[in-house]
Amino acid sequence: MEEPIDSQAEEEEEEKETRSQQLARLNPLLLEASRKNVTSEILSLIEEMADPCVEDSNQWSPLMWASNHGNEPVVRSLLEQNCHATYQQSAHTRRKCTPLHWAAFRGHLKVCWLLLKQKISPLEVDALGNTVLHQAAAGGSLEVTSAILSQGADVFKLNKRGHTPFDMCTVVPVQKLLKHCMMAPTCHISGRGFSSTVLRFLCSWTHVLVCREACSRMWAFENPTKTEREQPMTLAKDAKDIVDHAEMLLEKSTASGKLEDVIAALDNAEGKPVDCKIKQTAKKLRQKLESTIRLKEAMANKSIIKNDVAEIIEADALVMAAENLARAIQDAIRRRVEKPLTDEAANLRRRLLCEASLTRYFRATPKLTVGYIRYFQELIDTCEREAGNKHLLTLSTAMRKRISAEREMTLKFDEVEHLCLLSSITEVPPEDKKYPSWIEDEDVEVFSGFQEQYVKDVEYGRETESSPELIEKCEKQLAILEDLLIEQRQILEEVNLKKKKGKKSKK
Repeated sequence: MEEPIDSQAEEEEEEKETRSQQLARLNPLLLEASRKNVTSEILSLIEEMADPCVEDSNQWSPLMWASNHGNEPVVRSLLEQNCHATYQQSAHTRRKCTPLHWAAFRGHLKVCWLLLKQKISPLEVDALGNTVLHQAAAGGSLEVTSAILSQGADVFKLNKRGHTPFDMCTVVPVQKLLKHCMMAPTCHISGRGFSSTVLRFLCSWTHVLVCREACSRMWAFENPTKTEREQPMTLAKDAKDIVDHAEMLLEKSTASGKLEDVIAALDNAEGKPVDCKIKQTAKKLRQKLESTIRLKEAMANKSIIKNDVAEIIEADALVMAAENLARAIQDAIRRRVEKPLTDEAANLRRRLLCEASLTRYFRATPKLTVGYIRYFQELIDTCEREAGNKHLLTLSTAMRKRISAEREMTLKFDEVEHLCLLSSITEVPPEDKKYPSWIEDEDVEVFSGFQEQYVKDVEYGRETESSPELIEKCEKQLAILEDLLIEQRQILEEVNLKKKKGKKSKK
């Protein structure tokens, strides 16, 4: 009897073979891309399921290459896939070196941070007995060397050739730092003597040397925009107390919302390695409070008076105040000052600009054109909508009415100017365009209507305090027009009387 075929086992076996073939194809490509530092190709191959922990015959892995090249995006991707586990202290596999050795030697500070956070020990030695501090010293980066020293180091550790980290260093600032560490025999806080087992920890701020028990190690934000704490920091206990107090003052001052407290807290925190996010919050609050003060000062400009004050500010002063206000508003919005205040300031700025435009028209020599008068009225209406200065509005409205009255009187005056030079209505020459058409048509009703409207225009001119000279000229014309109108009525009556007599005689 035949054995039953386990189809699932066969499928799994086929799948394993397929996966094995896939790795055989992808892994060499991944190692080559890592060696050449082609980021896009590395990430693409990892997505295609290449083994991110693959090593060549010399124990070079993608993480080793990325650390050597300082390729932060690739390092992050590989750490997310736990590729660092094999290099941790707890790993039993003996390694020629770790990615941290190469990152330290090449001076890639941020890659060193990432690797340190994943507990890759700076005390691990490579095939030549070099610690990470040896490689950092040989590489010559002061920042990297400081970071490694902050994690605890034996500065007198000898490699297989009998060299200390100082012996491998050729960069003067790094030599000075190492010498400083070597010259400290005991802990700054406890007085405990340093040795190969009692390591020196460099305070990231004060640069004093302390033992493990006398310091606090933590991870800090590199800058306020970061979301992860990735920067290693070591503080001696006395330094930690000072920093903690400075951070407490910053938080307390931001809670109070008082500018003087915030300024004092920021001044106190200056030069101290406080949490950059806490400090940034205090800085932003200071900027906001100072911007609020500047905005209120701009709103209180001497050119800005209450709308019920009987005073007119000149247009240039209003424009300057509006420009200052615009800058203060822009800064306030950027500093996130409360919206009701910025809205109030924006409304005030519009009012100032409206008042400036209206003031210019009010101060200018008026024109008796329809366009001028219409635009003048538009400026008045706009200024009223923006709750402009009532005194300016009252005077401008009166002026606009006066201009309108003078325009109507001037138009009437010009229309009958030549007519009023005649001593009799009979002297009007035929078809002369200098005279009103209703004179030639002998239309007494139109003449009478014109004369009545002219009288009303002059009366309105008096009400609006129009030009006395113009009113006087128009009144003289009206007297002449009255006589001419009487004469035309008499002529019309005589003509009508003759027509009636002619009709009677025919009968």
